[in-house]
Amino acid sequence: SKVGFGFAWALPKEPILRVELYIDTGDKDENKAAFDALMKKKDEIEGEVGEKLHWERMEEARACRIYASIPFQITLPAEQHEPAKSWGVEMMLKFIDVYQPSLSGL
Repeated sequence: SKVGFGFAWALPKEPILRVELYIDTGDKDENKAAFDALMKKKDEIEGEVGEKLHWERMEEARACRIYASIPFQITLPAEQHEPAKSWGVEMMLKFIDVYQPSLSGL
């Protein structure tokens, strides 16, 4: 994938599992420009992913992120992790499929 654009699973402080595209080329202006270019395709991207996404331009930070999330608690018994695991893998594959063509054009 393109340098500065990372796909990741994240377990933030909130009780959610996040699949994200994290944009950090090392240059704040470049990151914001890439984010804005993707934002112009928001409806198309969300249509292909199949759900509304969280678009975080993170003005105060250098990086930006776009993510999907579901409720999830890592402290639940392991057998209750299965639905989140399945969702996480499926969503990651969708993110890669949907974003790769747009990223190669940036």
